[in-house]
Amino acid sequence: KKSDLQTRLIRHFGLSDAEFSDDESSAGQYEDVESVGPRVRNISHFTLRDIEDSITSFTGTDSLDVNQWVIEFEDNAATVGWNELQMFIYAKQLLKGAAKSFIRGVSGIRNWSSLKKILVEEFGVKLSSAEIHNRLRNRRKKVSESF
Repeated sequence: KKSDLQTRLIRHFGLSDAEFSDDESSAGQYEDVESVGPRVRNISHFTLRDIEDSITSFTGTDSLDVNQWVIEFEDNAATVGWNELQMFIYAKQLLKGAAKSFIRGVSGIRNWSSLKKILVEEFGVKLSSAEIHNRLRNRRKKVSESF
């Protein structure tokens, strides 16, 4: 069956049988050639479901700092051997509430690096003008300070 299939393929593509003979001389020329097939990727066998109890979700509204969440997430991802694509997919699954709604409204995020950047820009620690005024209003002059 194999030789029949080979013959049919050779005829179909208009090649000659001499080019594909199985004699010793032609087989010997390929013995020292390494495989050129696709390389096997080192893919983690851990999914988010396997370690979801170890990673905190990020909402953007609770007391968890986005930078701290990113560090925790990247540490866990490195431990289980996730690649960039897995990190991107699993991080999006860990977003809840305001963070999830925000990311849904942003286009062009296609990898972990861009997702991390946009999350830090949006949910990073910033002082609003109201917070600055509140801090200045509650501040008291120290003894060592002059007007």
